[in-house]
Amino acid sequence: RSLNGLGSGAYTAKEGLLLQSLFDTWGDHPMRLRLFGAAFEPLAKVSVQDASVYGTGQGFQGQATPGFAAQLGLGIEYGLDQRWVLALDLVDSYADGFRLDGTSSGNIVHTSAASSTSLALAPAIEYNWSDSVGLIVGVEFSAAGRNTASFIAPQIALSLVF
Repeated sequence: RSLNGLGSGAYTAKEGLLLQSLFDTWGDHPMRLRLFGAAFEPLAKVSVQDASVYGTGQGFQGQATPGFAAQLGLGIEYGLDQRWVLALDLVDSYADGFRLDGTSSGNIVHTSAASSTSLALAPAIEYNWSDSVGLIVGVEFSAAGRNTASFIAPQIALSLVF
């Protein structure tokens, strides 16, 4: 099913920047601020057959030209103590639409999709057993958007430092 798909299918060049700083706040609680951004530039067209994330159905043969995409985000982490940390990320995403060219059931198909934007929030809580082992659990969800579906995505990550 096309809804089960993820991504554009294209090799993509990614350029990114991360700026961060750590501050001591009242009561000696550390706070980390992060500003991050990334740009994603597809490197080639994608061959598409049958059902796909581009909305094509059985019998489609052709190619898609994915568009440029970018993300900009702000992250805040606040240490409650040596083990517990509260975190919140705000992420603004933009994606150019795609172009689709091919045939379906003998008909010529030339279509394009509009650009989209979304604003997502990702609150989380982190627990650190030591300075080398930690677990962060949260949920990312859409707060606003244009030409994009709403989503809720649970998140979990284990951090191991050697």
